[in-house]
Amino acid sequence: MRDVNRMSTNVARCLFLLLPFVFACGDGEKGVDIGTTEYPEGRGGFYVVADTLIGKGYADVPVGTIYSHPREMGEDLPALILIHDFTRTNQDWLSTTFFIDLLEAGYIIAAINLRGHGDTPLPDGRGTFVEMAAMAELERAEPDLENSYLDVQTTLDWLEEQPGVDAERIGVIGAGLGANVAYVAKGVFPTRIRTAVALSPVSWKSRRDTSITLAVGEGLPSFTPQNTLFIVGEIPLVVFPNINVTSTVAFTQELAEQTAEPKEVDTVAILCDPASPDCNPVYGIGFFCDPAEDDCNSGPRDGLLKWLEDNL
Repeated sequence: MRDVNRMSTNVARCLFLLLPFVFACGDGEKGVDIGTTEYPEGRGGFYVVADTLIGKGYADVPVGTIYSHPREMGEDLPALILIHDFTRTNQDWLSTTFFIDLLEAGYIIAAINLRGHGDTPLPDGRGTFVEMAAMAELERAEPDLENSYLDVQTTLDWLEEQPGVDAERIGVIGAGLGANVAYVAKGVFPTRIRTAVALSPVSWKSRRDTSITLAVGEGLPSFTPQNTLFIVGEIPLVVFPNINVTSTVAFTQELAEQTAEPKEVDTVAILCDPASPDCNPVYGIGFFCDPAEDDCNSGPRDGLLKWLEDNL
């Protein structure tokens, strides 16, 4: 395992701030100012956060991963693989308090970078999806979108060998493209993945043949999606002008129809006209606003945690 990089160190600092201590940093000359106000104790907790590459040597690509768990584990704990959206990275999961919610709920976390994202390369050293898009070569990368579920397989192989992980209780949560990958991975590995959560799955059409939808498991042998929670809101089509789908909710319903029980579709209300370019609805990881905010809709967060409690 590589040393924790600067990003992971910042994460550790953020998690440390949850501890029931209050301090204020001065400007160097004034030193540290310790306040006299009495504050109630926080929830508190200490978690190990490590940045590592897994699968190097036996997978087609090494998978960049943020791995986090309680410092001390008295018993084996369930684990969650978190999967980011297209052209994003696993650091997105650190932008919301939901990451900490999962740790406090007793889950081990492996937030991965899919191939072509972050520090996970495309096979054969072909760079990243962002670089391929800049060169107008995304069409050549379609097989990589289809094979992204293999990065989940690499992570499964690694997680099942980690001390403290209950190998019988591993789930996946994905957002955007990651939602598609989570759905496909659950269908390909129905016994190794206990449950899946798909946040805002998107209809990715092939540039070679727009009648073909990518990353939905078509053509994979023994594909049996099941035990999946879908969370979706209607998204203005101006946000995704090339996905060739008239409704994100309708597309999610199509995926759900092909999914065996238990399953659930949670449609999040959008408080603006989805057809308006001024509408900026929440999407994917954005469903998990800070519950402390007055205008936060905590419904998706609460529903997801309840789903994990019942199904993982």
